[in-house]
Formats: sequence, structure tokens, C-alpha cells
Amino acid sequence: MLMDMHCHTSEGSIDAKASVLEIADKLSRNGFDGCLITDHNSYRGHDAWLASKDSFRNQLPDGKEFFVLRGIEYDTRDAGHILVILPDMYEGRELEIRGMRLDDLHRYVKERGGIMGPAHPYGTGFFALRHTKKGRFDRDICRYFDFVEGLNSCSKKAQNRLNIRFARASRLPITCGSDVHKLEYAGTARTYLDEKITCNDELIAYIRENKKTRVNLDGAYELYKEPGKLSEDAGIIGYWIWNKALAICGDLRRMVFGK
Repeated sequence: MLMDMHCHTSEGSIDAKASVLEIADKLSRNGFDGCLITDHNSYRGHDAWLASKDSFRNQLPDGKEFFVLRGIEYDTRDAGHILVILPDMYEGRELEIRGMRLDDLHRYVKERGGIMGPAHPYGTGFFALRHTKKGRFDRDICRYFDFVEGLNSCSKKAQNRLNIRFARASRLPITCGSDVHKLEYAGTARTYLDEKITCNDELIAYIRENKKTRVNLDGAYELYKEPGKLSEDAGIIGYWIWNKALAICGDLRRMVFGK
């Protein structure tokens, strides 16, 4: 089973340019069997897939299947971006309110039987677990996780080397994702699984049992454009302000509405 395990859609992520159907079409035409939608604090991309999946599947060649699974890339208050996959029975709409601390997120996910892992742990700035105080100084940080994203198409080569080193040291299953925001990135990241995975429950069971995963990037570095130092710093600072402000809004919403 060949999957892209980190995809953003224009329906669910404000910074994404490709729709869920465009991503699914490109991946299926390039030999993929499925993908995991991981929009930023949103399930709208997967909601759009549910509304149109029957017409999409009817256009596939005879015998071809394609499965779109439902995840989320959650902005924690203290540990960067965390990929979360909940069982099929849970909607998880609480995760559309960003700003939980890692401990609270872990409790929420485990109480529902889900799994979670850090996205691009050595990526850029506050997006990345290993650039946060929590990620740097908690020596047992891997106790929170069920898998680690070891390769990411939008990370630099040096960052991906550190991602893989951290993933291997964790002794957890390793995933690979294109982190697609533009359609050209779709299909540049490959996660191979030894079983057919058709739903979240099956993926959770596969990861939990620590079954074999194989990963590689295909053409991602040819697409990657190194940002200028000024624009990169501005992006990091802007993200920090945006994330903190929305985390405070999330706190207020949870206080008022109890969720």
C-alpha cells in the first residue's frame, strides 16, 4: 500500500492551493493507493472528500481503488505541529480549536483510542517539536507519540536528516508526507505499508502494532525553494503571533462553551 501521509487541501487549510480532488486525482494517477488529509486544525478537506468521493471513484479505471483517510495537523501551544489520527467513530471537532498543550492533546487522543506523532520534528521554527522548549528539554518526549514523520517534502535536506535520526532513535514507526500545499508537491513523498489500509481504524491498528513502514522522497528537493533569511524569519515570527493569539481565543471558547 502506497500512501502520502501529510496532505493539505484548499478546502481545509488557508495556505493550501490544491483541492482534495486534485490531490486525489494526481496521486491515484501516479500509483498511490491513498492519502491522509491533515489540514491545519480543520477537517473541512476531508468533509469535501466525503461529499464527492463517489463521483471520483466512479471515474477510476476498473479495479483501481483510492482511499482518503481523515487526520489533522494540530497546532499545540508548546510542542509545534502534531499529526493526529482518531478512530472512525469520532469526529474530533474539538481539535478544530487550536492551542491545547501536548499533555492535554495526548490525553484527549488516548482517551479516544487515537494515535499521534510530530510533523517534521526538526522543521522550521515553532512549527517543529524539536525547536520548542518542550521538545528540547523533555528527555522522554517520545512517550507521547505512536509514530514520527521522518521525511517531509517541505523540509530542507539537513532538517530531514535530523528528522530521520530522531525517528530512528524513537524506535517508533516512521511516516513520510509531502506536506502538499501546492499540487506540484503531491506524490513526492511515499510511505509504503505492507497491508491494505482502507480506514482510520485499520491505520491505527497497523501503527499500534509497530508493523513495517518504508519511506522515501521522490523529486521533492527539485521543487524546494530555499526561502530568504528575512522572509523565513518573518514567517516564523508571524506564525508565533498568529498561533498564540488563536490559542488564547481557543482558551476563551473552551471556557465559555465547555469544549
